[in-house]
Amino acid sequence: MDRHPTATLTNSLIRLHLAILLLLGAISAEAQVVITKGTNFAVDIAADGHLAIDLLGKIWVIPPKGGAAEAVTDGALTARRARWSPDSRAIV
Repeated sequence: MDRHPTATLTNSLIRLHLAILLLLGAISAEAQVVITKGTNFAVDIAADGHLAIDLLGKIWVIPPKGGAAEAVTDGALTARRARWSPDSRAIV
């Protein structure tokens, strides 16, 4: 049985809207993780107070006054034991 052209167009538009909503949700989604204890991770403190943390295979940097951690590695390779350079400008 053939569908009516209007029904086919309506179904296509609904699918398009759902796909756009899913993509927008995936792009804007943020995750918050609170870690209270753990093992097998390393922390180094820079002279200016920034923290470099090796956690879950990535290196994360936290500002001196706290706040959101920023991943500074892309995760393609496992990163471990971050250390700040003496001048606190780079992680080595």
